[in-house]
Amino acid sequence: MQVTVPNDAPGQEPRPRPEYGEYASPEEQEQAIARSQPREGSVGPDRQAQAMPAATPVAPDHAPVPATPAPAGVGDRMVTVFLLALGLVYLIGGAGGYLALGKTLDTVYAQFGLGDYTPTAATPAFGIAIVVGQAVIWIVAAAWSYRRLSSGRRSWWVPVLGAVATFLVTVVLFGVLLAGDPAFLAYVSEA
Repeated sequence: MQVTVPNDAPGQEPRPRPEYGEYASPEEQEQAIARSQPREGSVGPDRQAQAMPAATPVAPDHAPVPATPAPAGVGDRMVTVFLLALGLVYLIGGAGGYLALGKTLDTVYAQFGLGDYTPTAATPAFGIAIVVGQAVIWIVAAAWSYRRLSSGRRSWWVPVLGAVATFLVTVVLFGVLLAGDPAFLAYVSEA
């Protein structure tokens, strides 16, 4: 026997009263369980399962369960901090060479036998752009790592991603700078 309940929305048909879940009273739940049990003498589940007391059904929660990533351990924190520190040492140690990029490239050219580097008016600007780009990437990686570590998520890969981004920015800026240098172009055309 189904009992109908009036719907709260105007103009809606009445809906059947739920038999299971949070809207059914305990008495209605017991009645529904009794109706769903196999009758005596019928072929059904194992007798031991029939002898077990019936549990009150609980309405399933249909909300999706978010996937929780594995919590970050001490090793992840140590690796993340180590990689960030290594990146900071690289940034500070290389800043002097990039800020005097004309002299640095002249030294590199002499070591590789490329001739003399001819600095342009843009050479100091490229050096500053490299240092600023590396600093911004390091700050973003450090802040992102901190947020991930604070929330207990793995973060070792964030400084690695920052290192790859730093490398790409540096190579692109060097490539643009050296593409206009006659000594470098002559060396490349000979090879």
